[in-house]
Amino acid sequence: MPEYTVVKTLNNNVILVTDRQTSRELILIGKGIGFGKREGQAVSIPDEDIEKSFVAYNEKDRHAYYQLINQVDSKVIGVSEEIIALAEQQLGRQPQGSPLGRCLRRVKSRLSSNALRDRHSAGRFFCA
Repeated sequence: MPEYTVVKTLNNNVILVTDRQTSRELILIGKGIGFGKREGQAVSIPDEDIEKSFVAYNEKDRHAYYQLINQVDSKVIGVSEEIIALAEQQLGRQPQGSPLGRCLRRVKSRLSSNALRDRHSAGRFFCA
């Protein structure tokens, strides 16, 4: 069973970890894998509990990605992952590149836009 060190728990279903064998940083997604996990904690997570994992392949991408996940509420990350999973089901394939990063940037942009705040205050809250 793979051993990890928890870097950050984003929510009950998403955690940022370092693989203790390879020293690679990963984002792991799976039902309940983040529950009760604390920063710096050594954990063993069975492969069957991990639904998806993401790796930043270079320092620039990793830094940008970590900045993004630190700026976005963990609930938004969870919802974004669910959106991607539904899209994968509907399309019958995985999107290319980094769909979570793209989705988070788009949602963050929408959440911070004045237009969204105006629609929300007018009772017309939707993401289009």
